[in-house]
Amino acid sequence: MDNSSIGLFDSGLGGLSVVLEVNQLLPNENIEYFADHARLPYGPRKKKEIKSFVIEIINYLLSKDIKACIIGCNTATAAGLEKAQEIFDIPIIGVIEPGCSCCYRANSIRTNWFNCN
Repeated sequence: MDNSSIGLFDSGLGGLSVVLEVNQLLPNENIEYFADHARLPYGPRKKKEIKSFVIEIINYLLSKDIKACIIGCNTATAAGLEKAQEIFDIPIIGVIEPGCSCCYRANSIRTNWFNCN
């Protein structure tokens, strides 16, 4: 049995909603959560800078013996997911694709999703 945790991070506390969902889906897994309060918000920063944050945080979480990582921040996912997946040998997922898939599958949301101004 693997006692390693799943790492999850966000630029703040918004990722805690992702932690709640992961706990519901995988109740026997431990979560190692990192909130990057020191550098929030990520939005106005350059992509290269955010990408470096993503790599730095995943390296930190790896020191905590994680077996997978969830980037619980839309901005960090957009800027750094692809590079992180190239660099690290653990599964790394972001929140954008699962969120879009969920919206697409929900018929009532799908109609409104494409009609937003």
